[in-house]
Amino acid sequence: MEFMHIGVPTQKVQPNESYAEGMKLHLTNPDEHEMKFEYLRFEPGSWLPKPIQEQVHIAIKVDSLQDELAKCQDRLVEPIEVDPHLSIAFGIRDGVVFEFMQMK
Repeated sequence: MEFMHIGVPTQKVQPNESYAEGMKLHLTNPDEHEMKFEYLRFEPGSWLPKPIQEQVHIAIKVDSLQDELAKCQDRLVEPIEVDPHLSIAFGIRDGVVFEFMQMK
């Protein structure tokens, strides 16, 4: 596993946001923040589960999304392909929201 970023929900517009239309989500690039924060601003009607919209999450790079989801008490988002090089999933482990990132 490798730490990637900390996802921080916000209602404040952030500089240099990009927009993920399918998720109704504005987000920043964590590589541009000294603490690796990724700010997430959700639009009404976003399908992403409330724990993702309301709680900080930890993103880690993993070898297998399914293996990591199997260790979670709750599965929030089953694996989805973000682009041809990246798939993600979300789960709750030990009360913490995790984003699992698998590079292809």
